[in-house]
Amino acid sequence: VPDPVGPNIIWSGGCDGTLDRFDLETGHAQSVKPWPETFIGYSGGEAKYRFNWTFPIAISPHDHNRVYVGSQHIHQTTDGGRSWTLISPDLSTADAVLLENSGGLKGDAIGAEPEHASAVFAIAESPLKDGLIWAGTNDGQVQVTRDSGATWTNVTGNIPDLPPWGTVSNVEPSQHYAG
Repeated sequence: VPDPVGPNIIWSGGCDGTLDRFDLETGHAQSVKPWPETFIGYSGGEAKYRFNWTFPIAISPHDHNRVYVGSQHIHQTTDGGRSWTLISPDLSTADAVLLENSGGLKGDAIGAEPEHASAVFAIAESPLKDGLIWAGTNDGQVQVTRDSGATWTNVTGNIPDLPPWGTVSNVEPSQHYAG
């Protein structure tokens, strides 16, 4: 995800909650992983944070220094990834079935296991109202905060025909109406 103000800054995530901040102008790459411990070998239920392999990275349209990433929570940085703050509770269903070990001869071993676990899969902040943030999960939840994460409201029931455990892979706040 390129910084909209300084497009030489690129945020890139991957397996095991890995997050890097690249400066294409200087060639400097920095690991800014929100949680330093690995979850390789852990089931989703055992991992402190459940980062999907392609976890969401979103830059606030109101302050390009405010970057959000999703595990089962939303993590926020305002200092280039040097420190992180949780701004949400677990926004998923945390369904025990989805948090079990995936099985097999070796069990969970490559760091992608929480990919099937309950995790935030999409994050977007309203371009019209600072602090109005939407989140969708890979287990069918849609939640919103209107106060920068102080309180969250589950609005899943407002979406007709959303299948149980369906992946909410994208949220797109209105360009015309906040909320």
